[in-house]
Amino acid sequence: MEGDRHRATILAGGAKILRHRRYWRAAKHVSGVFLIVFGAFWLAHTGKKQATTVRQAKQMTAPRDLEKSQVATLSDDQLLAQFPNTPVALISLPNGKKQLIFLRPEDEAKFVAHL
Repeated sequence: MEGDRHRATILAGGAKILRHRRYWRAAKHVSGVFLIVFGAFWLAHTGKKQATTVRQAKQMTAPRDLEKSQVATLSDDQLLAQFPNTPVALISLPNGKKQLIFLRPEDEAKFVAHL
């Protein structure tokens, strides 16, 4: 009789260990699927935001009628002097144009208004 009680206790303990293993295995699978779905949504959202920003930047740089408005041009040094104590860079593109780059995103948000 004593051996049967001891055997039942051992079997119950083993069953408990196996349940915990099943639980954690299922939790790993569910969290993996969740991370994949979350990552896909995050990438899709980030891609849309970048595409919108590029489209808006192209609209802002569209050529305007220069005869109707007076446009003052700045030299490279004058342009860079407009942003004191702010790390910026002026890069030359292969097509001959120049582009101002803000090295910190918070500076770009401070100085550039995205439509």
